[in-house]
Amino acid sequence: MIAQRVDLVLQFTLAAAGQLDAGERELNATQLLKVLYLVDLAHAGMHEGRTFTEIHWVFGHYGPYALEAHARIAPVVRKTGATSRGAQPKATENHAERYELQDDDLLRASERQLPTVVTSAVRRAVRTYRRDLHKLLHAVYQSAPMLRAAPDELLQFAGLAVSNAAPTMDAKSLSEKEQRRRRDKLDGLRQRVAESMAARLSRTEQPVAPAPRYDALFVDGLAWIDQQNSHSIETGSHAGLVGESVWHSEVRRDGMA
Repeated sequence: MIAQRVDLVLQFTLAAAGQLDAGERELNATQLLKVLYLVDLAHAGMHEGRTFTEIHWVFGHYGPYALEAHARIAPVVRKTGATSRGAQPKATENHAERYELQDDDLLRASERQLPTVVTSAVRRAVRTYRRDLHKLLHAVYQSAPMLRAAPDELLQFAGLAVSNAAPTMDAKSLSEKEQRRRRDKLDGLRQRVAESMAARLSRTEQPVAPAPRYDALFVDGLAWIDQQNSHSIETGSHAGLVGESVWHSEVRRDGMA
């Protein structure tokens, strides 16, 4: 792991989240780690499987995890002066200690030191997932390295498709007001397209379904269905065993993508 790069991404993530609206700026340790993972995922997709931080990610309970990366969060919070809101009693992942940082100078300074693929991945992650931890966890669980691995195994980033990890165009040169205006314009375009499609479908002649035939075959069919349903279904609790090979099965790797 390259600790300097990890610290730089963490502080940029905190500062980038600080640009969001009030109530959406806080991040907990799980969110910070998952954004860090998405950075490595995007970088690996653009650089033949090489991650940016060189963290040894492991398939953990909450998705990709690295103890050494988690240990960098507290020092970064202290160094940047980020505020923290303490964990509640019996804290869960949704109520763990959360951090907030609003520092435009640090944001710009960090951004100058990071490649575009990294800053784009961070901005996209904090905008997309904001306070939706479940959606973030779903995204990382569905990533290719996770689908190839079993619990407690190291995640492999080799062979990632560029299209699955390439960043979208970054709007970092635009102000927040301009970015919102662009998003509103895109939403308006989507609405107009949806209305146009709905109007076109409403004008399309709908096929007329043929009337059912209540003949002898129909009556025999109903009798057969009633006979099948005459057997009572046993109720109770049952246990099933799933083999360990399921983690590396083609169904999980290809069918869930």
